[in-house]
Parts: sequence; structure tokens; C-alpha cells
Amino acid sequence: MLSRRDFFRRLAFAGTGLAATQTGVMALAPTAKYPIPMGIQLWSLRDVLKDNIPNVLQQVAQMGFTSVEPYGFDGGFYGYTHTDFKELCAGFGLYILSTHTGITVENAEKYAQSAAQIGMKYLVLPSLMGRPGKTIDDFKNLASELNRMGEICQQSGIQLAYHNHDFEFKIIDNQTPYDILLQETQPNLVHFQMDIYWVVKGGKKPADYFENYPGRFALWHIKDLSNEGESCIVGNGKINYKKLMKDADTAGLQYAVYEQEQYSEGEPLHCARESAKYLNRHFFQ
Repeated sequence: MLSRRDFFRRLAFAGTGLAATQTGVMALAPTAKYPIPMGIQLWSLRDVLKDNIPNVLQQVAQMGFTSVEPYGFDGGFYGYTHTDFKELCAGFGLYILSTHTGITVENAEKYAQSAAQIGMKYLVLPSLMGRPGKTIDDFKNLASELNRMGEICQQSGIQLAYHNHDFEFKIIDNQTPYDILLQETQPNLVHFQMDIYWVVKGGKKPADYFENYPGRFALWHIKDLSNEGESCIVGNGKINYKKLMKDADTAGLQYAVYEQEQYSEGEPLHCARESAKYLNRHFFQ
């Protein structure tokens, strides 16, 4: 099976409602206790999404998710134009919060304009996307590029964000690449979508980053870590999200996005549904 990282590597530099309440499911919407809307990264459902996109989106809405984060944005989504996909999602009461995309300085203006046309808030670079990442200078160069892309995106009213894996936490010349990205990017131009799972798997503590770089982590990927080291249904793994949510204000959290990559506990829609139940029960009521 093509891994998520390999998928994005292949995309690198390419292209230089049915409301939940109708089903009786409580929407994962902002509340007084945790005013954080909850979305779903559609990579979690990649194996079923290709068969019937409208049906999958309908089920996502029935689970209570209010937004989606597609992957592979190149000006459109999965063969749909950006406007057609927006209308498809809207028909199920879903909005497109953000998308993972092979953004570059060369295509940033085009992508940001398309994103703005459909009311998106974020374009997210989900990895190095083919860029070099062996030296600290490589990450300093990436930070400089992120600043430039962030400035271009903001001209269209779009915010740029960077999504981590675990390689950013492997020490190079006594320095941590993820820290370099945080230190070398301008907070107003570049936000960070912290993938909690990959931070923990990389041997770091998310709370330490929230404390050391407050306000930088506007988006989180909510993904749990099983005893076997794979992603699992949220609530079944090692990551204490109840405790982490206490640091949401320090982190600067605005939007949370559920994601799961492995499915040892059942098929993808089952895992998403069970995770939604857990999140709704513990955080969004």
C-alpha cells in the first residue's frame, strides 16, 4: 500500500447538506468548554474515498465532523474543480477548512487564490515534498521558503501552515530541525499543524513545544499511538489528549483535525466513527 509520505513525495512540486443533527449525532462543533471545531483529514479514508466520494462525505457528516481536510490539492480535489468540491461538501453540511498540498513559491499565488475562492483558511505543506532535508541548512532554506510562501498566501487572505512527521526531530549537528523551522519562520506568516502522533513517536513532548513556542500551533492533527507503534482509534492509544487539551490555549489551538493511517481495529469508516464518538464524548459536549 502506498504510504502517505510516499504519496506526497510523488506529488512534490507537481503543478509548478446532510447535517449531522439530522441523524441524531451531536456535531463536533465548538462548545463553551473546548471551543475547537473538529475536522477529519480525508487521508484517513483514502481506501474507501476513491470508490464513492459523496457516500463517504455523507457518512463523515453523520459522524458529526463539521469540516474536512482533503489531501493532494493541485487547484482541485480528486478530479473535481475546487468550486464543485466545495458545493459537494456543503451539501452534507461540511466545509473545507484546510488542505494538504504540494505548494511551492511558484504555485503559491494560484493555489491561494483558488483556496480563497471557496472559503478555505489554510494551505498546509505536509512534508518536505521532495525538498532536501539532510542538513541544518536544508531546513533553514525550507524556513525561508515557508516565509515567502506564507507572504504570498496572505495576499489572498490564506494562512500557510507546516505539518510535521518524525524526521524533523532527528538531531543534525546537535540541533533539532523542527526547532529550526520554528525559530526561522515568522509567526504571522507560518503557522504549524502539529501532528501529535509524530511528535510523540519522534521522542518529544508536545507540551514542551507549546511552552517553548506559545501560540505557534493553530492546528493539531489528533492521531493516537498504539502499543504497536501504529496510529489507532483515538482513545485506544497512549496519547493523553485529555491532558493535552489543557494546553490548548498555550499552543494557540484553533482547529483540530482527526487522522488515522493504520486500521488494525477495523475498516477506516469504523475507526473514524469510533474516534468521533470518543472526541464527542470527552471534548465537544
